[in-house]
Amino acid sequence: MKLSNIKQSVLVEIKQIKDINKYRGFYFQLDDAYIVANFCSCLEKCLEAKYSLGFDTKGDNVVSHLFNKLKKGKKLTKNEKLAFYEKVDLFAPDVQVFGNWYDFRQVLHKVPSLQFYTLSKKISKKEINIFYEYGNDFIDIKELGGL
Repeated sequence: MKLSNIKQSVLVEIKQIKDINKYRGFYFQLDDAYIVANFCSCLEKCLEAKYSLGFDTKGDNVVSHLFNKLKKGKKLTKNEKLAFYEKVDLFAPDVQVFGNWYDFRQVLHKVPSLQFYTLSKKISKKEINIFYEYGNDFIDIKELGGL
């Protein structure tokens, strides 16, 4: 199905995605374009909604992609940072995917722009501030080994 067919068959506004590798969210893939999925009932019958992470993993799983990029000391994009915080528990940063373990404590220190709380045995004041900045004030951080 082509973009022109979609535009003729629906009354809703069609938002075309210019670069799928920078788009994060649900989309429909057409023969000649990508469009934002608005879950219009007439589109769902003929198209499958997919989800873009907003970056290209080059065929690798997300966790492995992030781990390898950090291991090389490369800065994460905005969408990669979002995926990182979704996939990695900052209090237990070892993740198992398809039987492989990825211990992010080995690579987090290579990228200074990434915020984390796991490298110190005792949580520092800076780490406490980061923790509370992200709205986690429902946990008493002192119980976790803080000050």
